[in-house]
Amino acid sequence: MKLVLAVVLICGYLNGYVVATSFPFQDYTLPTEERAEDFISRLTLQEKAEQLVSMSPGIPRLNWTAFNWRSECCHGWGFTGADYKGSGWNGTATVFPHVIGLAASWDEELVEAIGNAAGTEGRAAYNSAKQQGIFGHMMTGLHCFGPTTNVNHDPRWGRIKRTWGEDPFLTGTLNSAHIKGLQKGDAKYMKMAADVNMFAVHSGPDSIRQHFSISVSDRELYDYYLPAFEQTVKEGGVSSVMVAYSAFQGIPDNCNPRLLTEVLLNEWNFSMISFSDNGGVKGIVSTQHYTSTYMNASALSINAGLHQDMASGGPGDPNWSYGGCIWNSGLPQAVQAGLAKEELLDNALRRVLGVRFKLGVEDPDWLVPFSDIGLDVIGCEAHTQLALEAARKSIVLLRNNGTLPLSTKAPGRILLVGPHVASTKVYFGGTYSAFPAVPEESILGLMTNASKWSTDHPLYETIKSLEVNYSVGCKDVVCKDKSYFGAALTAAEASDIIIYVGGIDGSYIEHENGDRGTQESNWINSSFPCENETTDSIGMPGCQEHLISSLALTGKPVVVIHMNGGPISCINCTYLASAVLDTFYGGQFGPQAIVETLFGVNNPAGRMPYSVHPFADNLWNFTDYEIAKPNDDGRTYRYISPSSYVLHHFGDGLSYTTFNYSDLQYNKTIRPCDEFHFSVVVTNAGHYPGDEVAQVYYYSRPETAPAVRLPTRSLKAFKRINLAVGQSTRLSFCLSPYALSMVDNQGKRQLYPGDYNFSVGGHQIRGALSFADVIEGDLAMSGAGLSARQLAEGVPLSTCNDSRLRC
Repeated sequence: MKLVLAVVLICGYLNGYVVATSFPFQDYTLPTEERAEDFISRLTLQEKAEQLVSMSPGIPRLNWTAFNWRSECCHGWGFTGADYKGSGWNGTATVFPHVIGLAASWDEELVEAIGNAAGTEGRAAYNSAKQQGIFGHMMTGLHCFGPTTNVNHDPRWGRIKRTWGEDPFLTGTLNSAHIKGLQKGDAKYMKMAADVNMFAVHSGPDSIRQHFSISVSDRELYDYYLPAFEQTVKEGGVSSVMVAYSAFQGIPDNCNPRLLTEVLLNEWNFSMISFSDNGGVKGIVSTQHYTSTYMNASALSINAGLHQDMASGGPGDPNWSYGGCIWNSGLPQAVQAGLAKEELLDNALRRVLGVRFKLGVEDPDWLVPFSDIGLDVIGCEAHTQLALEAARKSIVLLRNNGTLPLSTKAPGRILLVGPHVASTKVYFGGTYSAFPAVPEESILGLMTNASKWSTDHPLYETIKSLEVNYSVGCKDVVCKDKSYFGAALTAAEASDIIIYVGGIDGSYIEHENGDRGTQESNWINSSFPCENETTDSIGMPGCQEHLISSLALTGKPVVVIHMNGGPISCINCTYLASAVLDTFYGGQFGPQAIVETLFGVNNPAGRMPYSVHPFADNLWNFTDYEIAKPNDDGRTYRYISPSSYVLHHFGDGLSYTTFNYSDLQYNKTIRPCDEFHFSVVVTNAGHYPGDEVAQVYYYSRPETAPAVRLPTRSLKAFKRINLAVGQSTRLSFCLSPYALSMVDNQGKRQLYPGDYNFSVGGHQIRGALSFADVIEGDLAMSGAGLSARQLAEGVPLSTCNDSRLRC
């Protein structure tokens, strides 16, 4: 009996194997800090460096398993390039709409639920690999790279599909919700460790990102580029922040002490990990040419506050070792040369180990509440329904003259035209997506084959009786070959309604390292020329718009369905089409959600997460990151003049029903550092049940604005609600002092006494607020009792007792 007890004291049972637990760092009853200190004390300098890379090797003498920090959870778990073989997981997952589509939902609860589902499926993949004795493979770890947190300052950026759009508050709010879902756990453990990227100022051009230095004023840095990251850190509690390849004000981001230490660690009290992008530390030498040796780059980066180095290269690369990271050899050399202190490695390890212990990687399965999650959760019914809900909620109705919804009884003869009618792949967005766990479908298949629908679906009988014809028109998104136009136009003459399905392709036209209008994105090849016209990098590729115009000139109603990851200009769609739907890349249920929307089973309520300009010619230089242009139109809805020609505004989106706002109630006077509370009644005054997105904007009056260029208006709150026909509800809002503050020219947040306006309603970035779905109020921030200096320069937000970003 004594022998058995002795074995229990020094051993544990983990995943079917008896393993030694004689080291204090393996004692799960100890505080994380003590476990980390014990583990660090047992490492050599070389081992410390190896634990600070993305492919952390195992240490057999310590019973320490390998851990790969590279997994993807951008819009669901998974990545088609993942090394999952032998893990028991087949590489499939629930594929949700790409991030920009989720942004168009403006639904915080939905996004958190999607993060939770992705984290659950990721934990299942990890558990399966662990049961097979596989550790250290990409996509079978518990740390994943999520959506891109950068706000997009320019519509030509190829990675907009991975972002939440052009607004800092929308980005920060939805990104935080996604992080909370991914990391959902209990007081001791989290299910998944989430990463956000690319810190801090980066939104193209990607073609020069590894040798490009960006400069913006402190006011724009703190007003536009940093707030979404700040919210994700403080509100979302993210585990790691990935650093951009580019440089900021002449210093590469991966060794930039202002960004990594001054802002991230000191100002925001970030206690987790900062992470280089793939080969980011290597790029300090090879692309930025900031220093000449990897030893120097290693010293510069860890001295600046970087905590982990991600792989670059591969087998055969002379720098490939434990994932190809530079720190493996560079950090020990830097310490031995006196360029960096070993204590900095220890500090970084404390952060890395804190995340690893929080994931329960070193603890017995019976203790970690997520260890029993099996592969049966991947593509389960709950996640499937969530993906369908997300696809429905992401669709934006941009134009409708009454053509939609189509009749489910007698819609007439329907012609389907366009390069995406028969596509099953476009809905995944091309990159950062797993293989779907359900059969892939197309609009063509769903509208011509009733067997693809359940017999109890509202559209089953409609599909059985539909008269549908198909003519490709454009054989692909490049659409340079007009030889198919004739057949499409002939078919159009014999039809009652035309549905054009086209746009962009996320794997060919817009993607990482492929900004629009560049050779890398194939945009130049696809859009140049169409009948010798000039190329426009934000227009529809090739001759697609020509075909749409020709179809409209038949006199038949034309419904245009866009698929895209970034803003797409189609002027003829706006003026000639009967209806326009922007559907982004809708994930595994994109086709079903589109068909349901066409026939009114789904009432669209998505809202645009960015502005859509008509031409690239009126855009600023891509490399110019200044948002607020002096005495002129600036970038994004926040600085675009209300009189400027914009095809679709940020926040735009129609519905099959109408909503009215009334009875705005609030206190018209507050003091600096006060919260601002108000409420309004929203009524569904139309004939269809549906969702409404109530948006709140705040802005100063011109005559009382301080001596800084302030936004025309800024989004401060939003809520998505569902109302039955005739139903009313009162929505309550609260704006914190942070939300009411303005950033001065030194980058400091101030509360300026004066007169302000705020508005609450549906789509409203259109100058004069004369719509029934928008109501406006006046607010006075009193300066009573303030000094002359405070009246002139504002009350620093730092002096307020309330530091919350949101109430």
